[in-house]
Amino acid sequence: MLHSFSYNPRASDAGNLPVPEALKIIPRYPSTEAELSRAIQEAAGRGSQICVTGALTGLAGAAVPLYPARDDIYRIFLAQFTRLAAQDGFTELTPGIHLSSDRHSCLVAPGVKIEDLLAVLEKHGLTYYPHPEYTKSMIGGNVATNASGPRSFGIGPTRDHIVSLRVVLADGDVATIKRGEVKAQD
Repeated sequence: MLHSFSYNPRASDAGNLPVPEALKIIPRYPSTEAELSRAIQEAAGRGSQICVTGALTGLAGAAVPLYPARDDIYRIFLAQFTRLAAQDGFTELTPGIHLSSDRHSCLVAPGVKIEDLLAVLEKHGLTYYPHPEYTKSMIGGNVATNASGPRSFGIGPTRDHIVSLRVVLADGDVATIKRGEVKAQD
């Protein structure tokens, strides 16, 4: 049986809580780290909630904003964030994919689609194993949700293949967090 559904973002959120009619969604489309940082700083300055969005391919609900604490929400779309600044020790394969000189790791912009990452790596005899079967997703969303494909049973999930993350914090500051250097506090 076929069903047709319409989505009314004002009707309710994922938890069936009413969403205020006056909710103002403020979209931002950063394509660089500096633009992302400015958008986060702007939202923080207003005390607004932030919802970061990628390719909208996930099943984990990461693109669904939590019930807003205010009457506005910053919706930050990372699909255009497909370029990285040059980094020492890395060679640019594409503007958003840089390969380390030892060929053991890559820097990848959050908006790079998995299919594009796989195609570029294949040209160099490399691959990214824990990717989901749906390759239209973006690496940023895969990392954020630990999305992994069927290969993860043998080689581990996405998080096991992350060496470090460069993140924009809630106040707009940027930090590089390397595996094992920072631990969550109770």
